[in-house]
Amino acid sequence: MLFNQMIQVMIASLINVSTDLMFISIVSHLCGQIEILIRNMNELGMSILLNFESGDTVNLVKCLMIVGFMLMQSYLYTYPADNLANLGEKMLRGLYSSYWYEMPNRLTKNLVFMMMRLNIPPYLTAGKFFYLTRISYTSVVKTGASYLSVLRIFLQRN
Repeated sequence: MLFNQMIQVMIASLINVSTDLMFISIVSHLCGQIEILIRNMNELGMSILLNFESGDTVNLVKCLMIVGFMLMQSYLYTYPADNLANLGEKMLRGLYSSYWYEMPNRLTKNLVFMMMRLNIPPYLTAGKFFYLTRISYTSVVKTGASYLSVLRIFLQRN
């Protein structure tokens, strides 16, 4: 009996540790991907500015196309996530404006539970750091544009 319990504890511990290691590896991979993306964006921004200053239109167009595709891909992630949040808010308003007070008690309890759950809108997040919405997308694009503006001014002074 004691031997069986020891084996069960060992198996449960191994399962727990393996899920933790899986989570750590996924988060580490995500952090690495973000670092690569930041490095690529910095290199692309610098390449755009240098190609613009030197007049190399072929590489400038290539860099601008890459940035355009990256922005389009980012927008394709934020668009459905923002729609999900909007639909959650619409569902909450629809539940509240329905005739829930005239429904049977069994159904009303379910509606109250749904309303409580929808008080926190269903957002998709990027690694629990920020919500994927169109507002966050535009703020990231604005930040990148201001970064490139500062970098352009710095390059013009040197």
